[in-house]
Amino acid sequence: MTTGLEMNLYFDEAGMGEGTWTECGDVGDVNVPHAANKTKRKVRKNKYERTTMGQFVTQVTFSLVYKKADPVFVMLRDAHLNKSIIGVAAMTGPIDEAGSEGMQYDCHVTDFPMNQPLEEDSMIDIVVEPASEADDDPAWVEISS
Repeated sequence: MTTGLEMNLYFDEAGMGEGTWTECGDVGDVNVPHAANKTKRKVRKNKYERTTMGQFVTQVTFSLVYKKADPVFVMLRDAHLNKSIIGVAAMTGPIDEAGSEGMQYDCHVTDFPMNQPLEEDSMIDIVVEPASEADDDPAWVEISS
C-alpha cells in the first residue's frame, strides 16, 4: 500500500514532453480526480435508464506553502499570471522509478488564491487543468525503466 506521503508531484516549465521535471516538495494534500461527462439514455424498452460516457475530466488540486524564493512557487505563479502552459505529473512515486504511475499533462494554472491565516502557514490552494492548446491529451503513464 502506498500513502500520499510516498507520492510525488512534479512540474516542467517547458511542458510534459521535455523531461526536465522539478519535484514540488512543499506541497500538502494533492487530489487528482478523474471522471467522465455522461448523459442518460432513457428508452421505453428498458426498465432502467442507461449511462453514456462522454469526454474525461481531470485536474490536479493541491496546497502549496507560500515561499517566495521557491523555484516551483515562482514557476507556478508566473505560469498563472502569464497564462502559460506547463507540464504536471502527479505520480505514485519518484518519476524516474520503475513502477511509478500517474497522470501527466500540459496545463494552465487556473486558480492561485493566496490564503493568509492569522497563525498558520500561508498556503496557496492551486488548481491546474489540461490546456486546450496542448498537443497531447492527458495520459496515465507508468514508468517502465
